[in-house]
Amino acid sequence: MNTVLIVDDDSLTCSVLAALLERTACSPLVCANAEDALKLLKHQKVDLIITDLNMSSGMSGLDLIKRLPPDLDAPVILMTGYAAVSVAVDVMRAGAFDMVTKPLRPRELLELIKTALQVGGRLSEDAQAYNPEYRVETHFGVLVGESPPMQALYRGITLVAKTDLPVNLHAGSGSDKLAVARILHAESHRAAAAMYAVDLQTEPLEVLQDAFVEKYLQVDGQRTKSAPPPTVFLDNVECCTPALQRDILREETAGRGKKERSKQGSAATPATSPRARLLVGSQKTPAQLATVDGLNPEFVRLISLLGLQLPPLSECVSDIPLVAHHYLRQLKGQGGSAYSLSCASIDLLKEHPWPGDIAELRKVLDGAVAGATLGELITVAVIADLIGGIAKRTGATGN
Repeated sequence: MNTVLIVDDDSLTCSVLAALLERTACSPLVCANAEDALKLLKHQKVDLIITDLNMSSGMSGLDLIKRLPPDLDAPVILMTGYAAVSVAVDVMRAGAFDMVTKPLRPRELLELIKTALQVGGRLSEDAQAYNPEYRVETHFGVLVGESPPMQALYRGITLVAKTDLPVNLHAGSGSDKLAVARILHAESHRAAAAMYAVDLQTEPLEVLQDAFVEKYLQVDGQRTKSAPPPTVFLDNVECCTPALQRDILREETAGRGKKERSKQGSAATPATSPRARLLVGSQKTPAQLATVDGLNPEFVRLISLLGLQLPPLSECVSDIPLVAHHYLRQLKGQGGSAYSLSCASIDLLKEHPWPGDIAELRKVLDGAVAGATLGELITVAVIADLIGGIAKRTGATGN
C-alpha cells in the first residue's frame, strides 16, 4: 500500500483527498502546514506528497519542495486555484512532478497520482488496476464538440449539404475547413462521386489554369450519365486568379443553364445536375471578399450564396478537453495504450487563446506525444513548454 502525504490548511480538501486515496489502495497522512510536514518527514517514509501551493500561514508549497530532505525521492504534486504558464514554470523549476487546479476532479487526479507513483517505481498493484475511460461523441463521424457554436455548425451542415449551391466556409487560419468540406460532400447526393480539394494559396498557378477546368469541372464526357458529378473545394479562395474565376463562372453558368432547360422539358438536353458542386474556403467574410483586389464581383456573389461560419477554438473552450482526448485516442491507434492529459494540462489548454486554432492544438499534442511513453500521463510542464515554444516561433516569424 502506498503512503501519500497531504499538506493543506483547508480541512475539507484534506478530508476529500484522504477519502479518495483510501478507495485506491493508498494510505493518507495529513498535515495542516509545511512546517508540520517537514517534521513528519524526518521519521516517516512516504511515496508521494500532495501539497497546496498557497497556504494561509507559514511556508508555501514551493518553499516546502525546496526544503524537503535531499534523500527524499517521493514525487510532489502541487494544488493551486490558478493555472497559468508562469505558475506552471515556477512549479516545475522547483522540482514538482505536476500541478493540479482546484476544484479538484477525482478521475483526473487519480490518474495523475497513479502516473506519479509509476514514475517513482512506487505504484502498488491495486492502484495499477485503476484505468478510467473517457468517451467522446463525434458528429458526422469527424467533428467533436457540444458547445453552442458547434451545435450551430452541425445544424448548418445539415441544412446546406443536400443542395447544389456553392458554399463558403469562413474560418480563421488553422481551422479544419477541409474536414467540413468533406462532410458536406459525404452528406450530399454526390457522395459516391469524387471530391477534389485545391489550396489556391499553394497550388502552382500554371497547374490550376491549364488543368483545373478540364480535369475538375468539365466532367460530362468523363463520367457515365447515371454517375453524379464531383464536388470541388477551393481553399483560400481570395487567391483565385482572374482567369480561373472566369472559367468557374462560365462553367457554373453553363451548368445552371443546362439544368434550367431540362426543367422546361427541352428534348435536346438530358436532365443533369450542375457539372460540379463548388465549395470554397476563406479566412475572409463575404463582405471582406468583396473588397479584395482582383476578385470579380460576380464571382464573389456566386461563392457567397450560402455560407457556414466555423467557430474558432477560442469560442468553444468547453470543447477543448473533448477535442484533445479525441485526438489523443486517434494517436493511440499508432501504438497501443492511450495517452492522457493531467488536470492542470487540461486547464492550461482551456486558458490558451489558440491563435492557430485546431491546427495549433494538434501541433501541441503531437509534440507532447512525441516525448511521451505509451500510456503515460502528459503533465502541465510538457504542455506549457510546447505552447511557449510555438508562441516564440510564431512571434519570431511574424505568422
